[in-house]
Formats: sequence, C-alpha cells, structure tokens
Amino acid sequence: MHEFFEQLNNFVQQSGAVQALAFLTAAGAVLVSLLTAIVAPAVAIYVARRQIRATVVSTNRQKWIDNLRDALAELIAVHLVAFSTKKLSDPEISTKVFIFKTRSYS
Repeated sequence: MHEFFEQLNNFVQQSGAVQALAFLTAAGAVLVSLLTAIVAPAVAIYVARRQIRATVVSTNRQKWIDNLRDALAELIAVHLVAFSTKKLSDPEISTKVFIFKTRSYS
C-alpha cells in the first residue's frame, strides 16, 4: 500500500495537475466499481435470506391457521350434535370435547 502512494506521489510530481486529476478520477472509479462488486452480492444474499425466511414463516402461519380452523369446526360440530340430540353427558362426546380443549395449537 505504501508503494502505491509513493508511485502516486511520483506521478503527480512528474505530470501536470490535469493528468493527476484524470488519474485520481480513474482510480476512484475503479475503487467504486470494486466496492460495488463486493457490496452488491452481499446485499443480494441478505435480501434472498430475508425473503426465504418470510416465506417459511408465512407458510407455517397459514398451516397453523388452517389446523385451528379445522379443529374449531370439528369442536362446534361435536357441540351441535350434543345439543341437538340432548346427549350432553354422553361419554363419547365428553371425551371429544376434552381432547379439543387439551390439544395444543402452537
């Protein structure tokens, strides 16, 4: 790195100010393009990982909602059958209601 700055200093001293400015502009453009070549893929990887995570979370959330909806529909159906047949103390119905109440939806 030290050699680069020495060569740059020698070039500026030997050349005119216009040539030095042109050289510095070109060197700056090369530096910016190198940084862009490094930063752009890193940003793309970051964005891709975030999108994958969001998709996975969304899919899992939808599955959870669907499972909960199905379980609630089944529980309501069991209650409707129990009330319509007036068999509220039926052991089979009580067992089904107990299973629904203790089921985990996490």
